Amino acid sequence: MARDYVEQYYLAGAAELRRRTADASALARALRQWEVRLQRHWTDLRIAAPTISRGGADWLFSVTVDLGEIGPEDVAVQLYAEPCDGGVPFVRELF
Repeated sequence: MARDYVEQYYLAGAAELRRRTADASALARALRQWEVRLQRHWTDLRIAAPTISRGGADWLFSVTVDLGEIGPEDVAVQLYAEPCDGGVPFVRELF
């Protein structure tokens, strides 16, 4: 039991620590730079009212998003619909 715990948790945790601290913690530094960039320019972000229309049997959704100084690689625009019956929410990335 102790061996399983060591292999499943301690060794996995140590491997993850090595991955995250590799290259002088480049991953953590990149994540922090991304966070600072978003905080600095978040107030420039503009999201227009969405348009919704029927396309045959489907619904079509579109929304204009002005990112300002935020790069498109830094964000994702998603459609979220809460279910009526308490099931799983509908979540799709918009392009």
